Amino acid sequence: MIEKGWDVDDLERLCQINTLAFPKDERAAPANFRDMLDISEVWVIREKLNNLIVGYIIVNEMVLSDHPYLWVIAVDPEYAGLGYGKFLLREVLNYYDARGVTLELDVREDNVHAQMFYLYHGFRVAGYRPGHYLIEGKPVAAVRMRRVRDSRGISVSAAPVDQ
Repeated sequence: MIEKGWDVDDLERLCQINTLAFPKDERAAPANFRDMLDISEVWVIREKLNNLIVGYIIVNEMVLSDHPYLWVIAVDPEYAGLGYGKFLLREVLNYYDARGVTLELDVREDNVHAQMFYLYHGFRVAGYRPGHYLIEGKPVAAVRMRRVRDSRGISVSAAPVDQ
């Protein structure tokens, strides 16, 4: 079951997934994570059997970009590979497609798996951001990706972003 929104009772589980799904130097610190939740649109997906949150997507509509920015998609590693991330992303894409809204995201240049996932879902490369991430004290480039759809859900090519 996918829900838009979260409440304080979900916070511990969302923080747990944040910790489980990402290496320490790649995840948001707890205070920053809470801030992300507070200022963003959040979708959660629950396992049907026990109603446990198994993943989330956070989209920020207010900062960082001229377009809603897909900050993070995360699935508890215990549930990875079962389609939860794909179902979550499709729900979010349907929400923004219905409004004819462009979504943007950044993905590490060396994370080819994630890039392929987003390409499969209609995102296109729209730019390159050298040194965007700091991983283990070293700068790592980001690939800026954009998914542009009109209100009919028809793909429009992604225009390059300012570097």
